[in-house]
Amino acid sequence: MADTLAQLIDKLQALLMGNVTIFTDAVCTSAIRQALQALNQAIPVNAAETMDAVTDQYEYELADLDCNLIVDVLRQGTDTYADENVSLNFDFYFEDDRPFFRLHTPETTGNTLIVRYTVDHTINGLDDATDSTLTPAQEIVLLDGAAWRACLLRPSIS
Repeated sequence: MADTLAQLIDKLQALLMGNVTIFTDAVCTSAIRQALQALNQAIPVNAAETMDAVTDQYEYELADLDCNLIVDVLRQGTDTYADENVSLNFDFYFEDDRPFFRLHTPETTGNTLIVRYTVDHTINGLDDATDSTLTPAQEIVLLDGAAWRACLLRPSIS
């Protein structure tokens, strides 16, 4: 199970030689938040959503408001195992902070669209997240990045 924010702060302070006076919880939280942002840009979580196509409809809205980027829209295959999917041309955009995509050519009712997109990793206890999605290897990278960020951040706080 992935570590919580409190556990990551303890590990970060230990990595920084255990000096909790210089590297306070607030400094470590800020450094972890910044490192998580960089990690999310480099290796976001991949997700997918399926939706029914509608004849002559170009624009669709994703249900997942946490979507950062749509990487592909596919027409689900109609073969025996429904795995010969066809990538469709589309444009991705946000409107009122909601993710949408517009197909270049509309599909017909009866087809299923598979939308592949990215979302951010989360850490339990950071910004109201209730679960952590980082793997142990990603946590190590996050802590290294957070240590670097904490060292950069600390002189500016004194």
